[in-house]
Amino acid sequence: MNDKVSELKQKYLEIVEQNNETHKQFSEVTQEKNRLYTVASEQTQTIDLCVNNNKKLYEINRDLLVKYENKGVLDSHLVTN
Repeated sequence: MNDKVSELKQKYLEIVEQNNETHKQFSEVTQEKNRLYTVASEQTQTIDLCVNNNKKLYEINRDLLVKYENKGVLDSHLVTN
């Protein structure tokens, strides 16, 4: 009987140790997940900023092209003189 009780106590301690290790791993994975969400959010904000800047540059370039589309060499010469 004592052997059985001793065996059960040992098994219980092993299970508690495994549970503690699992909980530790869960906490580490949760922290890593949260860190990755933060990084992804920051990268999304950076990408959004780049997209908006690219749209603005595109509009500026398009406006310049329209403005100078029909401008010839003579027009350029008249502006500089």
